Amino acid sequence: DADPAKTMLGEAQWAWLEEELKKPAELRLLVSSIQVMSEGHGWEAWREFPLERQKLYDIIKRTGAEGLIVLSGDRHSAALYEREGEIGYPLFEATSSSLNLPASKWRAQSGETWVEIDPNRKGDMYFDANYGRIDIDWDNRSIEVSILSPEGEAVLGKSLALDALK
Repeated sequence: DADPAKTMLGEAQWAWLEEELKKPAELRLLVSSIQVMSEGHGWEAWREFPLERQKLYDIIKRTGAEGLIVLSGDRHSAALYEREGEIGYPLFEATSSSLNLPASKWRAQSGETWVEIDPNRKGDMYFDANYGRIDIDWDNRSIEVSILSPEGEAVLGKSLALDALK
């Protein structure tokens, strides 16, 4: 909905976020309860509020916030996303959820199947129970983002060079 009266964040939240993004940091984790970059589904996501999502991208770019990674959930599945051309460096997002009600569980009950096409998604989605983990190697300036099964097995992952997030 492109109605400017419909918002994701209030004025005070936008002001707080902008001030936080201006502070020096080598790595920033921007956590959203819903997906920021996904284009492939019709449920709750920042794409449902395109003016707000663009405002987020503009604030990240305007503040010069480097080292930013987006973490999101509320999909009952997991996936990794990357988007070019919005903030001056590739924006990466990891979506992870859930441990208690994965999509595979209710898909099996309902018999529903679907294919979610998303130009920003890197690789397949993972529909079973999962959780996310981030490992930071400050000496090598690298970040490993992993989606893990409940048993701790890596099912999706991406290595990021901290210096590439500039």
